[in-house]
Amino acid sequence: MQIEKQASWEVKNMKRQVTETEKAKLISKYRQPDGFVHCFVDNEKIDTEKEIHFDHIEPFVKVEETSLDNIAPVCRNHNLAKKDMTLSEYRDKLQMENFFERFESAGKQAKLNDVLTFKYGNNFGFPIQYDFDSNQMKITVKYFQDKDKVHLPKIEAYQVYQCQITKMSYFYALVPAKNILNDGKEGEGLELQPRPLIPNHLWGLYRHLRVNTQLQPSICRVDGNVVLVFDGQHKAAAKIWAGADNIEAKIYIEPDVVWLMRTNLVAHDKLKQLRFYSSILADKMAQLYGVNWQRYVETTDKKSECQWTIKLTQ
Repeated sequence: MQIEKQASWEVKNMKRQVTETEKAKLISKYRQPDGFVHCFVDNEKIDTEKEIHFDHIEPFVKVEETSLDNIAPVCRNHNLAKKDMTLSEYRDKLQMENFFERFESAGKQAKLNDVLTFKYGNNFGFPIQYDFDSNQMKITVKYFQDKDKVHLPKIEAYQVYQCQITKMSYFYALVPAKNILNDGKEGEGLELQPRPLIPNHLWGLYRHLRVNTQLQPSICRVDGNVVLVFDGQHKAAAKIWAGADNIEAKIYIEPDVVWLMRTNLVAHDKLKQLRFYSSILADKMAQLYGVNWQRYVETTDKKSECQWTIKLTQ
């Protein structure tokens, strides 16, 4: 476990050395009409070029063969404060902190719809229209690109499955982020997603999902002409915050809402997912280390500590 953490830290802290010529190119590229270079993190102008630092925009492990396109200017203070984070991560961290502070100061709790509002203003919650063929177990979905259905919709077809126990029908889809809403109709009947967003959990998922695959989809339901997210709102919010245009979803088609709500409550109570014991994690990490080492030894590439460190995080 400690070896993996050390390797991850080393990769994140490997800097692409920017030459003086490249610095001049970047300064020219990022100089704005006011004559100043602005900090990537908060877009504030940097008064003197001596205070301009440079760093990665995207995580190094995500963009292994980094180039100048992945380098941006940052002011000295932010460059020191961000520690091992990339520029985009630190920018998003500050935005996320300010986002939650506004809700806390107002005595409110943020949910998925609030993240959608932060990212898209009022330009989300677009309707859908579907045609479900229960004989062929196929569904065709029209994702409208505006609330008034003026523009042509995006049309997708999916295989439909049926739960053998409840007989509820569902399908898997990449749903446009602007076509979803949080399943929380406060004061208007059942609220399948009563949980607010938890800042630390959202931030952790945001960083994880920027460089790792999502193992489980968010769970949604179709209610008339809307797609409502009732489980996995943190995953959806994290992906959207990181700039994703679509969310991975398992979608129930007009399900029994009472049954679904009861199932969801039980699943998050006594049947919630268990964490691995530390001993199991250590054993599995050791296995991964051994497999990665063997694969690395068998490659024909020139061996180096730097390359081995990169392999450990892949």
